[in-house]
Amino acid sequence: MSDKKQRIIYLVYGIIQSVLTVACGVCLIMASLAIYDGGNGAYSREAVATQFEKILIPVLLCLTGVVAGIVLSLVSPRKAQKPKGQMAPADAIRRLSLRIDPVACPAELTAARKKEQTLRLVLRLMAATVCIAVAIPALVYLFDLTNFDNIAEGLTEDIVAAMALVLPASAVGLSAWVVVTLACHYSLKRELGIVKEALKVAPAQNAEVASSAKKSGHAVWIIRLAVLAVAIVFIILGIVNGGMNDVLQKAIRICTECIGLG
Repeated sequence: MSDKKQRIIYLVYGIIQSVLTVACGVCLIMASLAIYDGGNGAYSREAVATQFEKILIPVLLCLTGVVAGIVLSLVSPRKAQKPKGQMAPADAIRRLSLRIDPVACPAELTAARKKEQTLRLVLRLMAATVCIAVAIPALVYLFDLTNFDNIAEGLTEDIVAAMALVLPASAVGLSAWVVVTLACHYSLKRELGIVKEALKVAPAQNAEVASSAKKSGHAVWIIRLAVLAVAIVFIILGIVNGGMNDVLQKAIRICTECIGLG
């Protein structure tokens, strides 16, 4: 099979499986809302079984698509693509900065780098401020239980009313971070150009670069080992004091009493 034909087959499969996955997700959401709206607002095995029978066909189609994808990958595996070798601007800046002599670096280049770094900090603070501003009214609404007191008649209308506030707030916060992320990316590319220019006029000695890189690598490994040691200690403490069993029992109760599984 030619590479072009294989790409077309995988593209068609990806589109079909994406549509099936979205349809299955929508059916599951509608079934969950139907359970809340059709009873006392609590899950049960009977209610879950009744709603699951209604959405059985899209779920089976989605699972069939997953199996078809596995078979396709076995029958016609995709060829591994060679990495392009491109490094992220932030990583390139960090590595190239080790090769620059800060004393010999021109002041205008240092000031230009500082300006880009300050710009990114300000942009991130602005995005965080926007997220906090839109999150406060949404959280106040969600934590006000009087907005969700219509359990006897079903929570569908209350949930839809909450979504009318939460979804736009989430969209505004996400949009702010998307814009800031793009702006920071272009700022990093500008700083990378400045770093490359500084590397031409103020290169550091090779011994200093090797020493700095070695120290940086040692610090990373020390932090990783420390985090791993702390994790192992807390896991052992949790097993000894019975915390693992408590978590297991709570998980069982959640699955059997709240969600209706088990």
